[in-house]
Parts: sequence; C-alpha cells; structure tokens
Amino acid sequence: MGLVKGGVRMKKFRKGFTFIELMVAISIAMIIAVILLPQYEKFRRRQAIKSAASEVMSDVINAIAESKKQEQYVFIIFDGKDGYKVVRDSDEDKDPSDNTTTSTGLKWNRKLSQRYLGATFDGLSDGDQIAFGDGGKVVKSYTDDDGNTVTLTTLTANSGTNISYYSLTLTGAEKDYEVRIYEDGKVKLIEP
Repeated sequence: MGLVKGGVRMKKFRKGFTFIELMVAISIAMIIAVILLPQYEKFRRRQAIKSAASEVMSDVINAIAESKKQEQYVFIIFDGKDGYKVVRDSDEDKDPSDNTTTSTGLKWNRKLSQRYLGATFDGLSDGDQIAFGDGGKVVKSYTDDDGNTVTLTTLTANSGTNISYYSLTLTGAEKDYEVRIYEDGKVKLIEP
C-alpha cells in the first residue's frame, strides 16, 4: 500500500536494483565481452606488428643517419626471423663481423618477437644483411684491394616503377606491414 498525503495515495519507491535485474545486466555484459574479445585480440596483434614495423623503420633511419654522420659503413644484420643488430664498421674494413662485440661497433640489438607478440620477418635468413655507406645509400658490393667483388647487401632487391628497393616484411597478424628501403637511402612504411 502507498502512503496517503493530502488524500492522494502515493506509491512508495524502492531504491536500487533487484537481484534479477542485476543478473540480466551482468549476463548482457558477458555476452558482449565474449563477442568482442576475439576482435580485441586481432586489434592487439595488428597494433603490435605495426609497432614492430615502426621500430624497424626507425632503426633503419637511424642506421642511415649514423652512416652519414660518422662517414662509415653501417650494417643491419638479421639473425633469424625475429632479430637484428645494427653495427657500425668502426675499423673501416667493410666487414661487420669483427665489430659486433666492440662498444664502438655494436650500436643496438633487437628481438622483435619478445616485445611484439610474435612479430617476425618474412623471407629473411640468418646472416642476411643490408649495408649503408656513402651518404646513407645502400651499398650492394665493393671491389677489394685484390680486385675481388665483395657482397655487402645480401637482401634481394625488388623492382617497383623503375626504382629498386629492399623489403622487410613483418608478419604475425592477418595483415603484413612492410618497411621499404630504397637504394638512395629513403625509407617508407607500407601499411596494409
């Protein structure tokens, strides 16, 4: 029964939710969460691959800048499918292998899959490398003092519209991201 005030019956309002109302709201929230969770996981993986590609692009740009600034060769050496190191040729012999342990040679080392939800490079092998030399341009090879051709860049060039570039493709999500390194030292991130 309601209260009587001035001859008019008033309803008594209760405060709060009933247990049934609360259970219905929780059930609806759980159904929405179950529907959205796979989409959120895809989003997270896609963002992780994009972040990894951005970091690789940044490291390539820094390697090019380092080669210009120091007027030395700088190498990016890939170790398997998910890691790489950037090495400055501090002794100027165009051989990165003897500079990987010195403080002046090794600039930084990266393992992508540990930081970016399994991000990996597609199509690279252990020991593949790319070299930057004169003015930050890609150096494919050089001729040593004995007249032998020494290959510095082991990545295979792709040919776009009359422009050659090297492709670092990062996988790990439903769409791949690509870092393109042009022979003149320009770098571009290609998003799907």
